[in-house]
Amino acid sequence: MKTFVNILLFCIFGFNVAHAQNAQVQIDKLKSELETNPNDKRTAAIYSDLTWFYANVSTDSALKYGKKAIAESTRLGDSTLIAQVYSDLGAVYFRKGDLNASKKVT
Repeated sequence: MKTFVNILLFCIFGFNVAHAQNAQVQIDKLKSELETNPNDKRTAAIYSDLTWFYANVSTDSALKYGKKAIAESTRLGDSTLIAQVYSDLGAVYFRKGDLNASKKVT
């Protein structure tokens, strides 16, 4: 039984580490793309994607990029991207354990 528990814990923690590493690879790619000064619409989309990927790594960074994504997508008037960012922010608050904030994201 002890061996089974150890294997189970290893699988759970191993999956989380691998998932976080994959998110970090995506974050690095997105940040690199930001340095190429993409157009405004792509910049807003990158901020949105960073919000999503940082949710698994750092909720503080996810919220920071979420605010940037909201500002840019609102400035552009892109209602589809605005909706996506609010969805991402709701997920960040949910992962953070702040269920009330995840319902109120506006």
